[in-house]
Amino acid sequence: MKKYLIILLFVTCSTFYIQSQPKPWIDFNKNGLIDTYENPEAEIDKRVSNLLSLMSITEKIQLLTEVAPPVSRLGISKYDHGNEALHGVVRPGKFTVFPQSIGLAATWNSDLIFQVSSAVSDEARARWNELEQGKNQKEKYSDLLAF
Repeated sequence: MKKYLIILLFVTCSTFYIQSQPKPWIDFNKNGLIDTYENPEAEIDKRVSNLLSLMSITEKIQLLTEVAPPVSRLGISKYDHGNEALHGVVRPGKFTVFPQSIGLAATWNSDLIFQVSSAVSDEARARWNELEQGKNQKEKYSDLLAF
């Protein structure tokens, strides 16, 4: 009996010690629960499921619109989904224009299509950085990382 009490005491003390250690990625929400979506070490499916479980139906629907408002309580910034890149970054600004996607597909040249796609993504990333990751957005469609 004494042996079992010592083991129980050891397990209990160990549990409290482990739980008391700081973990830099853990944020406790107002209910004292860990939000997995903020843990970069967690599996992506678990992060997404956790984030969706914390969102209201209204918040989820609002994120489906062209100009999605922020969800401040969860740290989600505003987002503009209104851009396309079928043959380059279209707007706003001056960018390289490539042939329409049907023309690129007709080449059957996967290396060429990869090079074109890389150039488009490089230009989009450069514009995104120029606009300070969307913080300096002055025109509609300048949140350029969703195509």
